Amino acid sequence: SQITGMVSDVLVSEGQRVTRGQPLIAVERKELEALVVQAQGSVAQAEARMRQMTELTLPVAKENVLQAEATLKNAQATFDRTEQLARNDNATRAALDDARKGLDQARAQVNTTRFQVFTASPGGSDFVMAQTQLDQARANLEAARTRLGYATITAPRDGVLIARNVERGMVVQPGTTLLILAPAGDVQLVVDIDERNLGMLSLGQKALASADAFPSQRFAATVSYINPGVDITRATVAVKLTVPDPPPYITQDMTVSVDIEA
Repeated sequence: SQITGMVSDVLVSEGQRVTRGQPLIAVERKELEALVVQAQGSVAQAEARMRQMTELTLPVAKENVLQAEATLKNAQATFDRTEQLARNDNATRAALDDARKGLDQARAQVNTTRFQVFTASPGGSDFVMAQTQLDQARANLEAARTRLGYATITAPRDGVLIARNVERGMVVQPGTTLLILAPAGDVQLVVDIDERNLGMLSLGQKALASADAFPSQRFAATVSYINPGVDITRATVAVKLTVPDPPPYITQDMTVSVDIEA
């Protein structure tokens, strides 16, 4: 298991042949499902925030810029007219100050609305924050879905289950062996050869093997791997042989004897 949890069901039994991806063990998933729902809600909120940014905030900000620019144009015209009247002594100093104040306010409003457009546009601070929140929400949802997937332990490859150390109601955690799978595929023999015979070995050599349980039934094998290192505690070399046509009685961890032709 990749998570800690209580086993709700064991879906297979010893001796059963399984295929890659087949569910083997179910771990309690209610809490993990709740986390997925919570993460989905966060994604929905973040997506709504992005839609609000692009469909409402930005268009409104652009419209405000147009209105502010129109107000600035009127304020500029009012100031120019008042300034001309003041030169001809037809407007008071207070009227000119009011016109200048209105012009400054209009300019400030244009700058403010333009900044609002910038922040709501791609690359702007508000847009970047909203996009970051959406990315984080989606990442959290993916992580929650991944953890929910861990609630179902599946077979990593085809094979036969040869041991079972788990029952319903047990609390499992990472690092604990729950099932042992003898993988399907090519049969491989692993033997330890005395290092004194290393010079007599070569890849592709033919061999005859027999299981200790069936000593009279011999089958062909071929040397396919010679370990480049020596086990210093036993003075042996690990050699692996492939069996092109394995007999049906060969099983995982069976003891065999091998004669290699040198």
